[in-house]
Parts: sequence; C-alpha cells; structure tokens
Amino acid sequence: MWLGMAAGVVGAIVFFAPEMDWKWQFTLFALLSVASIVVSRRYLKRRPLATDHPELNRRGAQYVGRMFILDEAIVGGRGRMRVDDSTWQIEGPDLPVGAKVTVTALAGATLRVEISPAEGA
Repeated sequence: MWLGMAAGVVGAIVFFAPEMDWKWQFTLFALLSVASIVVSRRYLKRRPLATDHPELNRRGAQYVGRMFILDEAIVGGRGRMRVDDSTWQIEGPDLPVGAKVTVTALAGATLRVEISPAEGA
C-alpha cells in the first residue's frame, strides 16, 4: 500500500513533468517509499488496531484456560497432547493417560499444563 502511494505520487509528478529523468524518478520513488513506511510504522505503533479477536494469529494462546484429556502420559515433565487438529508439546507434572489437564500458559510452541481442579480433588 505504501509503495503504491509512492508510485502514485511519482506518476503524478511525471505526468506534469514528463521530461524528468528516470534516475530522478527512481530516486524520488525510493525516498517516498522509505518515508511513507517510516511514517506509517510510527503512526500505527501509537495507534494499535482494536480487534475483537486479539488471539486470532496466536493459536497457542487461544488454548490457555481450556481443559483437555491427555492421550499420552507426561513423563519427566514433558509429553505430547492432541489439541483440536494438531499435536502440541506439553510441560507439566507427570500424569497418566486420561488425566484431565488445564492449559495454564504458552511458552514458545509448548503448552504448560496443570492437573485440572476436578481431577486433583
């Protein structure tokens, strides 16, 4: 979008000044492109976009707070768990297959889990 705006400005200038050398056109395009990107990044950093789906592109964060049943045991504090349509690495206390766990945090590509309150009682 920002490069397109720079190209449009250069195109408008060339329309009114067709004798402009291609080297100047390129230089002007490069300068306007960099300037528009810098200005837009500063503007957007100060005004983040509000969204009703803040976890949309952070899939693991969507699982925090959800309860699952282990399909593989956690041994040595590590295991794997099927979550929806994918398999995730998990960390937590050693637990047997079939234990109910709750995802408490996301650490990179690893879900941290704890035994669910109903399971521990």
